[in-house]
Amino acid sequence: MATTFTYNIANLNRETADGYVFGGGYTVKANDGTYKSGVYGNIEFERAYDIEPVKAVEAEAAVLDAEGNVVTPAVEAVPAVEGVLAALIPFTDLTEATVVGWIKGKLGAEAIATIEANLQAQLDEQTAPTKAAGVPW
Repeated sequence: MATTFTYNIANLNRETADGYVFGGGYTVKANDGTYKSGVYGNIEFERAYDIEPVKAVEAEAAVLDAEGNVVTPAVEAVPAVEGVLAALIPFTDLTEATVVGWIKGKLGAEAIATIEANLQAQLDEQTAPTKAAGVPW
């Protein structure tokens, strides 16, 4: 059986004034049908602020008239910047799936892969131990 990894929220920390969740604890559990393993972690979130998306602007040289006067000033190139969603979801409306999504997004693919690989290694050790204890008599 393939290993399944389950992410759960153990606890959330929030500001009571507006319900903003600034962190919490999470678990990741691995189950291969025979053996189980798990890990607990803490994470913090930054508060999102309203930022209007900025559209990309290509650089343009100044436009001059026949006498060399600037008709249109030069424009510097500006890269696109995505907006940050600042609307808070009311604390009572949060779902575990939403917060797990936040955690996975904050961790990133590389950290998720490392967590899951470490848990898989623990399951593999349970399946085929490389160390043992005991006495021969």
